[in-house]
Amino acid sequence: MSQYVNNHYIPQQLLSVFAIQDGAKNIFRYEKEFGTILKRPIALLAQQDNFYDINWEDAYLKADEDGKRELNLLIQSYLHKDYAQISQQEKAVFTKAVEKQYFGSFENHYGPQIAVYRQKLEERLDKLKEGVPFVDSETKAALAEYIAVASIRSLWFREIILPLFIADNRRKHHLEPKTPDKDYLQFLHVCFIIDQNYLRQWENSLLAKKWLLLVNETPTPFVLTDNPLSTTGLNLIKYQGMTLMIGDSETLSFFPLSPKFLIIFCDKGQSFSSLGSSKDNNAIFLPETLVKNQNEILFDQKVHMAFSSSLEELRRLATVGIHALKMFPNN
Repeated sequence: MSQYVNNHYIPQQLLSVFAIQDGAKNIFRYEKEFGTILKRPIALLAQQDNFYDINWEDAYLKADEDGKRELNLLIQSYLHKDYAQISQQEKAVFTKAVEKQYFGSFENHYGPQIAVYRQKLEERLDKLKEGVPFVDSETKAALAEYIAVASIRSLWFREIILPLFIADNRRKHHLEPKTPDKDYLQFLHVCFIIDQNYLRQWENSLLAKKWLLLVNETPTPFVLTDNPLSTTGLNLIKYQGMTLMIGDSETLSFFPLSPKFLIIFCDKGQSFSSLGSSKDNNAIFLPETLVKNQNEILFDQKVHMAFSSSLEELRRLATVGIHALKMFPNN
């Protein structure tokens, strides 16, 4: 098994930005299933033991014959041999590719970069009000990779995206529907995480969108959920002969960068009357009513938990009715 027992599927660096500013690294967590709000240490949130560690034997041996064929195709694409030919050492190296990429180089590299970018946004608020673009091409590329990885590594990707992928492929091959096994999903998840081609596809889908920055200077902070890239209107698209989920021109995606800044990704032709100017790379300063509505939109997605430094806002979200995208009527 992996030495990384406490695997965070939401980066702690991102969670810490939304934390209570008391020096203790705590945050309020609302858990939808139980309706509870608790103050918890970040180190204990958005994590599962050995979340990225593969139980090879269970994943393969518990699969039906069609599942074994699918797993063998994935294994061949990475290790160029069938399951039966793989040594224990090769299995360990394959698994550690995730640890190296996501618990080492990725967070160490991008965490400080994103922190510097947040600070620059704070320093440029007056310029943003004048219509200066909020992001240059180099920073946009870094943000796209950061957001893509944060999405692919998440529990949301494993629970929502992968079962859809499996179901669509079983339909395509005229197979009976089947609920995927936990170990099977975990294996698939690790394959997608280390697939650089898939990561580039996800990044490019973000870079092809119009980017808007919502700026929040009100007392109500933006919240974070355990689905870091909340997306409405997801659709199936094709990638290397497989059916995957990224979205199409009708989708809206939201990434909370901090309690003060949130990025929207939308089709370049879309505009939103309630937001005023919605040119690509523009910043839009929201009144508190729209900040609260944005939080409701995030909260209404396929999420288990919401995180915030504001106990009051989480309590409000727990009781308010969700208004389906009223903030974003097309012109």
